[in-house]
Amino acid sequence: NFFGWFWWRDVQRMARDDFKAYCSGDAGWHALPWINCVACVEWLLLACLFGSMITAHVDCELFFALRNAIHPADHEQVRTDRWRTDREWCNG
Repeated sequence: NFFGWFWWRDVQRMARDDFKAYCSGDAGWHALPWINCVACVEWLLLACLFGSMITAHVDCELFFALRNAIHPADHEQVRTDRWRTDREWCNG
């Protein structure tokens, strides 16, 4: 019974005692057809999450590269404006 409290111990015992049936899917979780469907959906979900993470990384890299290429002077001005004193701000 894989739906009881100590299911992991039962899975380990089955893997130890009948490893061929465990690996081929004749026994254990993968003997249930819906578990195989859930496992495939899980791998699809992981692939989508990894793909979206890579896409977001590339999108951020492109955004920062284009921002610095279009307005490099503005970016430098912001950096120097941060360290002005109050008198310099008032005098222009």
